Amino acid sequence: MNNFNNIELKNLLFISFYRTKDRFLNYFLAIILGVALNSISLIFALIGLFVFKSGLIFVVLLFLSSLVSIYVTTWSLLAITKTIINPEKIGAITAYKNTLPLVKGYLLFTILSAFFYLLLTPIFALTLFIELFFWYVYRIYSQFIYLEKGKKGLDILWYSKALVEKKRIIFLYIIGFGLIDLILEFLIPSSSNILKITKVAIFLIFGPFFTSFLYEIYRSIDLQEDVKPAHNWIAAGVISWIFLLVVILILLLSKLLTNPFNKLYQRLFINPKNNYENTLSHSGILPPFRFLPTLTPTRPSSTLIPTQSQLLTPSPIIYPELIGYWTLDNIDHKNQIYNSTTLKNDGVAFNITIVPGKIDQAVSFKGTNKSSVEIIDPSLRKVDNDFTISLWANRLNEGNTILAWMLNYDNGGFGIIAGAKGELYCRTKDGATGTYVDSYTDYQGGYLLAGNGWHNIAIVRKYNQCNIYIDGKDRTMTHGFHDNLGKYPNTFFYLGGGEPTGGLMFKGEIDNVRLYNYARTPEEIIQDMK
Repeated sequence: MNNFNNIELKNLLFISFYRTKDRFLNYFLAIILGVALNSISLIFALIGLFVFKSGLIFVVLLFLSSLVSIYVTTWSLLAITKTIINPEKIGAITAYKNTLPLVKGYLLFTILSAFFYLLLTPIFALTLFIELFFWYVYRIYSQFIYLEKGKKGLDILWYSKALVEKKRIIFLYIIGFGLIDLILEFLIPSSSNILKITKVAIFLIFGPFFTSFLYEIYRSIDLQEDVKPAHNWIAAGVISWIFLLVVILILLLSKLLTNPFNKLYQRLFINPKNNYENTLSHSGILPPFRFLPTLTPTRPSSTLIPTQSQLLTPSPIIYPELIGYWTLDNIDHKNQIYNSTTLKNDGVAFNITIVPGKIDQAVSFKGTNKSSVEIIDPSLRKVDNDFTISLWANRLNEGNTILAWMLNYDNGGFGIIAGAKGELYCRTKDGATGTYVDSYTDYQGGYLLAGNGWHNIAIVRKYNQCNIYIDGKDRTMTHGFHDNLGKYPNTFFYLGGGEPTGGLMFKGEIDNVRLYNYARTPEEIIQDMK
């Protein structure tokens, strides 16, 4: 969920208000203590200014003053934040003691992130610094992550970016506070002391509340997936700098070579013949050919030249091994769900609704015997050996449930089943004996528990073995022997359960179903996810 509903927002504001009320005094004292500590750096600057005034010692003292100021400012930021977010209420001095060992690590993060932003400077300029605003917001949780999760270096930035992208509404809050600042600037002259006093008052009053509110948003975000470094942004930054340097070099050379008073210009353009002959007399080699005959490209005789009608008529898209692709984006007035391949094996929807899905729209099932999608088509008979079925699912019910099932009653079949602990099963029915065979994932993963969000599920049967992929990773723990899927003179394919599935109906949402008559590779499964 990217946004909060009204109830969640009110709860966050309520909790933030009481957190601020409870810890405001310690927050205020931590600010005063930070100002006092920062005066140390001012002492170094005053000594250099009044005692030495100039020279090496003055420069050294000024440099030390800057280092102390940066160190103390970082320390103060961590301590002030600590007074707000610490699980238990602590005093300002305790907050400074607890954060002192952490200052170096956060300084390292600050330096690395500064270099990273410098790397992206050409991209920032190209986007009129809009991208800079995004990256400013991306690091807004950095202090919380560093103090609570112990992340180091740029991992703090990557993790904070992932959290921000999880709930993008934080951008609106940042823009709102920025607008308040602009309104104050517009209403009150910048030279006025009233503006300065007003800003200080707003900082002291709303600063701890804003920190508390950000922290409550941070706590509300559940980030399950692994956070990966932004290698694509680093590569883009390097490429942009290379491009910028090349452009600068071209401009410099252009300026250099178009200046008639430049010696290189004179050697190359004003008297090139004499310079060329002088060069040959000292090199002792024969001059190279200055001119080459023009080469006329030829067309091989076997090349086919398309006619005008061929140029204007696009080639049809063919899915030779994709038996079914149901995007589940909409249903028509006859309750039909359309297949996007050329095989036209469309489905009929019973008691379902169209809702926002993982990819565009999705089908929402109610978990009753009257809520399913039924597909009956002769083209489905092609799935009698190896196969791949993949889909996105967001489960909302408990217990055992069937997501998809293809069968011909007593003549074989296969399906995807979710267990009570979120485990997934590949179940097939032997076309000769009528017995069921299962392959399944572990029980600890909780891959498809109710309310656990969207997950991509792919079942691949190859050489009598089923593999179960969850979000692109093979999670199969136990393999059964899936032999003889049977022939399908009359084939039924159900989504969300169906009448013959014994009541194990699926409640939740399913999106983007694909059915192949061959075994897809792990790379192709990940490609389908995208």
